[in-house]
Amino acid sequence: MKTEKAIFACGCFWGVQHQMERAAGVIRTTVGYTGGHKENPTYPEVKAHTTGHAEAVLVEYDATQTTYTDLCKLFFEIHDPAQTDGQGPDIGPQYRSEIFYLNDEQKQQAEKVIQILKDKGYEVHTRLTPATTFWPAEEYHQHYYDKTGGEPYCHIRVKILIRKRGTFHTENPSFYLFSTKICSSLLDVIYNPGTHFFRTVFGSTFHLNFRCTHIGIQ
Repeated sequence: MKTEKAIFACGCFWGVQHQMERAAGVIRTTVGYTGGHKENPTYPEVKAHTTGHAEAVLVEYDATQTTYTDLCKLFFEIHDPAQTDGQGPDIGPQYRSEIFYLNDEQKQQAEKVIQILKDKGYEVHTRLTPATTFWPAEEYHQHYYDKTGGEPYCHIRVKILIRKRGTFHTENPSFYLFSTKICSSLLDVIYNPGTHFFRTVFGSTFHLNFRCTHIGIQ
């Protein structure tokens, strides 16, 4: 095992952690605050916009099982990088889209992923910032959805975020309609109605399975 770290911010850290910790190769995740000017910030201080921090997630992963580039792709697939200082209904600079790179190699890999999106004509407001101290958040924030049994409201991992916002229909009546407004408008999709498989701008293929209003990936 080769353990490496990554730090991502893209909205409420509850949802980001929920998605990141389920990715292949991820060992552990911690929610916290980074990118600000005050030591040991508290949630009320960050929420009040007095410290300059972003809500972020520290991801520890096995580099023999996944890559930093793969994590960057996941990062962009679970939020809308075109939105500035907010994500969905969560508005404020603490919810900004930002990658805190730990070395030049991470910066270069993140830049390549961003360029893929820009070459496709997508708007990316994600900041690339050298990592500074990461302050773990209060314990009640850690693995919030695992504790409460809820589901993220801003970070639905569809991995096929559709370019035009609207409603997507499938031929299969067991599948549900969903609004891509929830998922954000990011990636091109090629849909095969025979298999319900999709291909993203990053070249991977995924199968969508709808159960009631829940969107999941098999």
